[in-house]
Amino acid sequence: MIGTTLGERSSTRTPGVPTSAPSAIGCSGARPVPEITQIAADLIEISASGSVLGFVEITNGVFVALAGERYDRAVEVAQALDLDRAVAAFAA
Repeated sequence: MIGTTLGERSSTRTPGVPTSAPSAIGCSGARPVPEITQIAADLIEISASGSVLGFVEITNGVFVALAGERYDRAVEVAQALDLDRAVAAFAA
């Protein structure tokens, strides 16, 4: 894009993907964008590149990030008031 600065470039967004997730396009070493799948009314699975990173459990308006491939063995790593921040805990 000739004549534009980094701040002027437009980006495309995938529906359902947190806006805070890094884009893998044009960034060397960038992590894959997480895939979000709601598996129950209060439980969301987070995966990337075909591997389960963990789960987000929604309890009384709090999003609890649980790291691990199996829900019954997952360990709490963060709590947030929105899904984007809970998902960001898996990128840290």
